Amino acid sequence: QNHRECLDLLGNGIPLSRDLDKRVGNKDFPLKKAAYEQAGADRYFISVADVCRYPSWTPADIRARTAMIAQLLIDCWKQEPLPPTPDDAKNETPISSGT
Repeated sequence: QNHRECLDLLGNGIPLSRDLDKRVGNKDFPLKKAAYEQAGADRYFISVADVCRYPSWTPADIRARTAMIAQLLIDCWKQEPLPPTPDDAKNETPISSGT
């Protein structure tokens, strides 16, 4: 499958400044990767550093990264909620049953 089908997948997204995003535009992956590294984005964002470790950026890479991020989100949401801290507890409004 081609790259166009993967453009909007979660695994194809990384946080970039508007300026850097405009500069890289639709350039080939090696040029984008070099621009990310030159701008230092790979040092500030783990997800940019992760993408920069790829030797190429194929639809298979994008789908695999999408699956990995989705699993990470699932694992995070499965965790038991932490008990409120004392400050949180005193600011909570009780939920009424409406009866």
